[in-house]
Formats: sequence, structure tokens, C-alpha cells
Amino acid sequence: MSESRLVLFLLALFCPSQALHAGEQQVTDFEEQHRNATSPDFSIAATGGTQGLGLSIGYRFNPYIGVRLRGAPLGYSSTETWGNQRTRLNVNGDNAGLLVDIHPFGGNFYLTAGLTCCESTMRYRARFTRGLGKDCHIQMGGFHFELREDSAGELSGKYSWNKLQPYLGIGYTETITAGYPLYYSIDLGINYMGNGKFRSSNKGYFTVEDPRWLTTSEATDEQINAAVRREGRDFFRLADRLRFYPVLQLSIGLQF
Repeated sequence: MSESRLVLFLLALFCPSQALHAGEQQVTDFEEQHRNATSPDFSIAATGGTQGLGLSIGYRFNPYIGVRLRGAPLGYSSTETWGNQRTRLNVNGDNAGLLVDIHPFGGNFYLTAGLTCCESTMRYRARFTRGLGKDCHIQMGGFHFELREDSAGELSGKYSWNKLQPYLGIGYTETITAGYPLYYSIDLGINYMGNGKFRSSNKGYFTVEDPRWLTTSEATDEQINAAVRREGRDFFRLADRLRFYPVLQLSIGLQF
């Protein structure tokens, strides 16, 4: 006879009511463990953090493993002055990720690994027009560009990182009120963005002055690229070193 059965037998002889309570407790504990081990756990939540405001959908196979699909739009636009010209900047960080959560102790704490698809781009665009008898001088990064008379032109560029970015993180989840499906979770991790790349281009006929020889020639993409990098040197100093994007996210949603 096992030890637990022996205890129940002795309780039944001397304390019948306690034996009944102990037996019921064992059945209840077993049912709870079985439910936790076999019942799926769906979740849907609103998310907010460094990746923007978005949505997360999850499925927990058992107390130890779950998966989530989360995504969010992220971006902003601004108008800034580069050199002596107004320039439009557009930053895009729209993202969607597939994550695997591992609960090593079967509880609220979890480790996360996954892959995020993220736009991760910064674009600039400056448009110019020059009418007859008018000037269009562009001072940028120490270069002096000029647009051909009676024409329109555009300077543009794009800085981008890898679209597919591995993710590693940790997290914690817990129900907000016992007996209700409302829960919250907190994620802290990093996306590996890789090395950034920058390219620039121009549309229209731009000339550039060479101050050493006081001559003008058609502007090349390399000269425009150098001018933009010099003008935005603080940004490029940071962007060229950026490899990891920090992720801090709070989720509040329902489990069912």
C-alpha cells in the first residue's frame, strides 16, 4: 500500500470527516493539474511600447510552451531644414513578429525567441523648382548645388536595416483579477537589426560648384550622398553604429 493510501486509511478509521476532505482535495488537485497540462489557452491583447501600438494573438499549448503573433504600425514624418532647404523626413518601423514563449517553471515568467519582420527605414526627400530668371541654390554639407533654369528636381535618400530581425527577450504575465479572463504581460528584449545601409539619388539636372577651381559640373550620386552625410552627421554617427533595437512592451488583454 502506498504511503498516501495508508494515510487515508488511518484517517478513515479514526477521523472519517478528515479522510473524506483529504480524498476530495487529492481529486481536486489532480483535476487542476490535468486541466493546466491539457487545456489550450488562447489570448488576444492590445500592446504598446517601443514598437508602437498594436495587437497580439497567442496560444499556449501547455504550461511550458506558447506562441504569439504580434504586430504594430510605427512611424512619423517631419519637416526639417537641411542646409538652406526644407526637407521631408519619413521614419517607418512597421513590424510583425512570430514569437515562441518558454515558461521554464510552468508559471508566469517566460523566455522568448522569435523573428520580427520590420520595415526599419528612414527616408528623406527635398523637391525644388526654378523658374525663368530665378536662382535655385542649395547649400548642403559644404557643397553648393544649383538646379537648371526653368526645371524641377528632387533629392532623395533612404537609410535601411535588415527587414528580418531575430528577437530575444524575457517576460512576465499574470491575471489581473482572479476568476476573470483579463490579464497583463510585460516584455523586455532586443531585435538584432544588422548593419544599416544608405543610398541617395537625384532627379533633375543639378550642378555642383568646385570651390577650388571655381567650375561647375553635373552633380553625381556620390557627391549628393557625401553632402547628405555631412549635413546629417549626428544622425549618421548614431545610425551607422546601431545594431540592436530595444523592445519594451506592455500587453493587456483576454484569455479564453
